[in-house]
Amino acid sequence: MKTKQTLLAAILVAMVLTLVLASTASAAGAPLLGVSGGVGFLSGDLKSFASFNAKATGSAQDGEGHEPASGFLEYSDGTGLTFTVSVQHIHAHSAAEVHFGGTIVKSSDRLLVGWFAHAVAIDGGSPGSSGDAFSIIWTGSDIHDHGAPGPVGYGNLVVKTP
Repeated sequence: MKTKQTLLAAILVAMVLTLVLASTASAAGAPLLGVSGGVGFLSGDLKSFASFNAKATGSAQDGEGHEPASGFLEYSDGTGLTFTVSVQHIHAHSAAEVHFGGTIVKSSDRLLVGWFAHAVAIDGGSPGSSGDAFSIIWTGSDIHDHGAPGPVGYGNLVVKTP
């Protein structure tokens, strides 16, 4: 019961942050690329959960495919692993799919602090298992790569593209 309450609270916080981001972008003029949500998914065979909120903070530099970004990603899985990512980049693969990531700044496995995590979020237009997909990988180098997204089992994510 407590897990469901925590999940619901995380999803509600993510949705409120999405509304705040949307209203801030509208007030500034052009909408910004962003993603937010709280989703349960399989990472390999592990039941995993991620909550996240990230948005572009400017345009990509010449020759750079990623826009600078700010935000966070919180990850946990069935092994007890947890980590927090400080999001530093984001880019759109399509109107419904973004890649975002950054540096792991806190973890239950202290050896992961300083590593990089990269996520892909696909907004299927309906909550959770009705079409959303997600994946995350973490590596020792900032390779800007990502895993193949798998279906979201529960929760929701929202992709905002300009």
